[in-house]
Amino acid sequence: MRPTTAIDVEERAAVENENSRKILRALLDAPGASERELAQATGISRTTVQRKIGALKRDGMVELGLSGLTVTGKAKKQLNPSS
Repeated sequence: MRPTTAIDVEERAAVENENSRKILRALLDAPGASERELAQATGISRTTVQRKIGALKRDGMVELGLSGLTVTGKAKKQLNPSS
């Protein structure tokens, strides 16, 4: 196994951020979508979607309500900073 470099860390962070953006955009298009539906819509594995949803909840970017997962105002501002 090769050692982790700063470039590896940056590339992984970029992929993680892109996955988060894909999931948030998919939720904006289909509020209340299930993790399975989000995985299908984004092309991200269901396991990764589950992990990212947990992180997005902790960060206050998505919340689980009676109608399922929804994007918070905080996340909308980050996705559309000019709005």
